[in-house]
Amino acid sequence: MRRIEGVMCDLDGTVCDSEWAHILAWEKIVHHKYGFRLEEGWDLDYIGKPDDYAARAMRNNFPALPETDVLLRERHEAYRGIITEKAELLRYPGLREELEKLSAAGFKLAVGTNSPLENTLTALRSAGIDKYFPVVVAYGMTERGKPAPEIYLEAARRLGVDPAQAVVVEDTPIGIAAGKAAGAIVIAVTTTNPASVLSDADLVIESPAAAMAWIGKNGDPAKRA
Repeated sequence: MRRIEGVMCDLDGTVCDSEWAHILAWEKIVHHKYGFRLEEGWDLDYIGKPDDYAARAMRNNFPALPETDVLLRERHEAYRGIITEKAELLRYPGLREELEKLSAAGFKLAVGTNSPLENTLTALRSAGIDKYFPVVVAYGMTERGKPAPEIYLEAARRLGVDPAQAVVVEDTPIGIAAGKAAGAIVIAVTTTNPASVLSDADLVIESPAAAMAWIGKNGDPAKRA
């Protein structure tokens, strides 16, 4: 196995249990504020994709909604309010402890996400894990978002590691594609999708904490020097 020096993690559904908050924020704006009904399962096409993709789709379905920039601003404000108020719901069991071990062992940690920067920083702070991720590359900080590799390539550059000596931890096929295109080892967690749709990953593990524990056991830089 390749030596592992960097660990680059997706945000939503990977280090923060926050997909529910995105759904709730859209419903708060589109349904409760503007009165448009969202059908059951409407969110399945949006998971892992940038928020502006969802906003354009919402406006296609409901043309009376405000312009995309206004809609996104309202939705982002709603999301940040929800995750700040319900911060305890963002925390995956055991994850903080495993991140502490990885950090102490010398792994370089980053977050790479299709979420915008302010939302990302708010989520990491609310979950109490922001200190473990000195590098954050969010949507809009690179020319293209996932599934293109740029977010993870930029995260690796900022960490000072070769992407081939990094692990990407993801929860969606879009994120897996980005990590593989960047040249990293990819571990998928089954927090958002079943293992059957994550088969392009190099390894599928049931939880974020278990994924970090696997990295610590199998990729300790000190042991693989």
